[in-house]
Amino acid sequence: MFLKNIGLKIKKILKNTKIRNGLMLGLLFCFIFVSSAKASLIEKITGDALSSPFIWMGNLVSFVANQIIILESKLLSLIVDASVFTKMPVVITGWKVARDFANLFFIALLVYVAFGYILRINTKNNQKLLVNIIVMAVLINFSLMIGGIIIDFSNVFFNYFLFGPSAGSSEGRGIYISNALANAFQLQKFLNYQEADDSLTPVQQKLENKFDDSSIGDKVFMSIVRLIFSIIFSFMVIVVLGALVGTLLVRLFSLWILLILAPLAWVVNLFPIPTLKRLGGEWWGNFLKQCFIAPVIGFFVYLALLTASNFKSLKFSDAYMAQFNQGLFGGSTNTMFNILSVLQLLLVIGFLVGGLMAGQKLGDGASKAALGFAKKTGDRAGKMVVSGGKKLAVGAATPAAKGIQKGLEKSSKGIKTVAALTGVTKLSRGIVAQSEENKKKANEKKMKKYEGYDKSQLEGIIKTFANDRHEKAAALAALAKKTDGDIGLKFKDNVDLLSKYGFNNEYKSVMKAHPEWNKKILETANNVVDGKAFTNQLADVISEEFKGKDPTEIKIPTLPDENDSSYKQLSAVRDGIIQWKAKTTEPKELGRSLMLANKNNPSQLNNDINKILDDIYKNDEQAQFKLLDSLNNYPLGAKTIEDDAKLKGIYENLLSKYDKSAMNVHPEWNKKILETANNVVDGKISINQFVEVVSEEFKEKDPAEIKIPTLPDKNDPSYMQLSTVRDGIIQWKAETTKPEELGHSLMLANKKTPDQLNSDINKLIDDIYKNDEQAQFKLLDSLNNYPLGAKTIESNDKLKGIFDNLKKKEIERKAKEEAAKEKNKRR
Repeated sequence: MFLKNIGLKIKKILKNTKIRNGLMLGLLFCFIFVSSAKASLIEKITGDALSSPFIWMGNLVSFVANQIIILESKLLSLIVDASVFTKMPVVITGWKVARDFANLFFIALLVYVAFGYILRINTKNNQKLLVNIIVMAVLINFSLMIGGIIIDFSNVFFNYFLFGPSAGSSEGRGIYISNALANAFQLQKFLNYQEADDSLTPVQQKLENKFDDSSIGDKVFMSIVRLIFSIIFSFMVIVVLGALVGTLLVRLFSLWILLILAPLAWVVNLFPIPTLKRLGGEWWGNFLKQCFIAPVIGFFVYLALLTASNFKSLKFSDAYMAQFNQGLFGGSTNTMFNILSVLQLLLVIGFLVGGLMAGQKLGDGASKAALGFAKKTGDRAGKMVVSGGKKLAVGAATPAAKGIQKGLEKSSKGIKTVAALTGVTKLSRGIVAQSEENKKKANEKKMKKYEGYDKSQLEGIIKTFANDRHEKAAALAALAKKTDGDIGLKFKDNVDLLSKYGFNNEYKSVMKAHPEWNKKILETANNVVDGKAFTNQLADVISEEFKGKDPTEIKIPTLPDENDSSYKQLSAVRDGIIQWKAKTTEPKELGRSLMLANKNNPSQLNNDINKILDDIYKNDEQAQFKLLDSLNNYPLGAKTIEDDAKLKGIYENLLSKYDKSAMNVHPEWNKKILETANNVVDGKISINQFVEVVSEEFKEKDPAEIKIPTLPDKNDPSYMQLSTVRDGIIQWKAETTKPEELGHSLMLANKKTPDQLNSDINKLIDDIYKNDEQAQFKLLDSLNNYPLGAKTIESNDKLKGIFDNLKKKEIERKAKEEAAKEKNKRR
């Protein structure tokens, strides 16, 4: 209503003609006055009226941008000052909770491993897992410290790039970086939207601005363009600085969270679940990435600050600068609309954007490289830790486990049952077995060094090891492997080294070749030598020690030289073994053993025969006859009996008593056998039918007592008949006796006819033992113990090849048997 009244009054006044004419004259006078000045006042007023809103908007944008940038700088200062990780209370508390939770998983894993050991499930995996659990349990309890070390390592470079050259105390670091960035961005120039002349007062400056000579269009256009550039520059600075602040803020919180979750991230690597292992890997990737982002960003911030501080020192020619200091960028250096100010701002922003991009990519790449290096190093270290840890753990546990086993063996049935139910028995066996396995692997590695040496070289090497007993044992084991256990008498006293250092297979092969080196047997033999025990007692000890062995496989040992220090001891052992064999085998087998032991020592053979007849077979004439009769079939044995009048008289006397008919000497002359042999020669029946007749006729006889008959001359009319009989008896003996016994019979029948021996061996290998490789090996092996047999095999390429091949297979078979025994023993 009030305004309406005023309007009506103005209307009335303007209706007055005089007043209207006066106003027109006044306006005309003003126009004439203004036209005499530098430019039209109306144009100035119009230009100011149109450009002022844009100028005000520009000032407002500059002010708001300045405040936002100042806020971001303060946030950056706060982040830099608050970059505390391992000492942050929330991190420490959270990490402790995660650590305790991770320890629960360790308990579950230990229970799982314990049941695995008890039930013998995935034993190898459990062994690796146990070591991993122990190592990881230690590392997890130090995970906060380890994470802090990695973060501190990355922060060393970050701090150097930001504060190294000119940083003050740690309390002023945030303020320092905030001020440095403010200077680099030239924040004070954001508020100077228009240039100012320092020679004029503020009032004069405003009047000068009112009466400048710019056209209305230029003034408005420049105001709009400057507003747009002000918005763009402000936005760029705000976004870049905000991204920098956001990245470092995300890094700070990320590292806090990652440190809290560190124990859980490490423990999931123990679980054989791909998803959990992947999560553990992602933790490491993110952790290392966040660590290495900061140094990369810090480097580019350092470059930005260095560029800003040195930009003013750049010199440009006046003519060159004049081209730019016009129009939009024609302002003074006090405003943001100056070419140098714009270039500085763009360079700083460029370095910061480059830092953010490089930080993401290089941080990710650095984390992957560090993780890859850590994995490779961890794998190598892990293998060393696992193998070393297993050796230490198993080595430490082995004495206790062996003690448990021995204690359980002696304990009552009830305790054994409890031990079995609780898994103590199996656990102790498992530890002992693992200890043996570790020793075996280490020993195989040591033995490999000596594989290339021959027997004589190894013997020389063994003698050189005076102090290094383990290496001596390794070389001795290599010799045992090369000689199939027959290492020679000179190393008898070193055999214990094999068992002491875990060369168990080689020790067994030596003891198989020289069972007389049994420790208890040698100790008892020393007592015999010292007069503390008798030979009968030694024979009892031998019988006890050889309880599970086949007496035919135990050889009578050869004696060393009489000057040897162990001669008396081994002589007593020899006498004890002869006495034991006389009690446990047939006289014929004893005779064969004597011939093998004394083939190069006739005087010792004579001595042995007399001792047996005078002591062991003193009251058994039949045993005496069988022994002498078997020895008489060997050239050396026959000569020994012939040269000793006493032995010759005993044998002739016994021969008259026990060899009463020719049929005892030539059982093959049996009438039915000869008639059936003729039918084979005439082609009426097969050789297999003839063998059945031989088996029937010799039903009551011991196959070992039936000799293979010698053949007459080929021109003899009974040659074909007796040849058939001979083949039938050989086949019958092959079916009813061991191959070793058959070999012995062949040697007796062919001691003067090597060609016939060769023919017999080939016939047995090709026909009778055609599909029985083990029988072939035993036959050839027994024949190889005789000089003529060994020569026959060696001179026949076919037999030699078969024997070598079978020998190799036999060694492999024995190795498999030993492995199977070891496996069963562990179970």
